[in-house]
Amino acid sequence: MICTVSTDELVFEHKGKIPVIPHEERIEIVKSIRYVDQAVPQFNQDKFLQWQQYQFDVIFVGDDLKDTPKWLMYEEQLKPHGVNFIYFPYTQTTSSTLILKTINRLENKCDE
Repeated sequence: MICTVSTDELVFEHKGKIPVIPHEERIEIVKSIRYVDQAVPQFNQDKFLQWQQYQFDVIFVGDDLKDTPKWLMYEEQLKPHGVNFIYFPYTQTTSSTLILKTINRLENKCDE
């Protein structure tokens, strides 16, 4: 399995913030997963360009993106090439944003 890991620059471009865990650490975490054969940097969000490079046959993405215009376009582009889309449940409770807010809240309590 090949996994792409968004670069810090791509995350900033997409979300307007720097990731809590730097790209180098995130890619090492992904590489350590036993099902991952290769972890590669993701420099852009264009899934068709990524397919042209890696010729994948399955793409996994959170179901919060299902039926959005961008992902409907990717489905239209990639399904003729035999790519299956697996939408997995978005985990509301697992979020680096929530983790950061919790850390900040705890730091503020310690400062009081």
